[in-house]
Amino acid sequence: MRTKTIGLIAHTEKAGVAELTRAVVREFEQRSVEVLIENEIAELADEKAAGSPEEIFRRAELIVVLGGDGTILNVVAHAGENLKPIFGINVGF
Repeated sequence: MRTKTIGLIAHTEKAGVAELTRAVVREFEQRSVEVLIENEIAELADEKAAGSPEEIFRRAELIVVLGGDGTILNVVAHAGENLKPIFGINVGF
C-alpha cells in the first residue's frame, strides 16, 4: 500500500531546515503524495500550512521529522493515540 499523505514537522531553529523542508515537499509532491506541513515550519519555509501538530498527527499516514533525536522524541510524546510511523531526517548536530 502506498502512502498518500505525510505530515512534516521540523525543529525550526536548526540551520538549513527551511531549505530542507522545501526540498522534501518537492520530492513528495513529484510523487503525488500530499504533504501536510506544520504551521510554524510552513511559515519559515514559505509553504502552505496544514495546521497544528495535533492536526497533522490525526490526518497523516506517516510523519517525517526534520531535526534530531530530541525532536523525534518530542513528536512521539505529543502524538499520543494518533502516533503514526515516523521517518526522521537528522538536521545538524
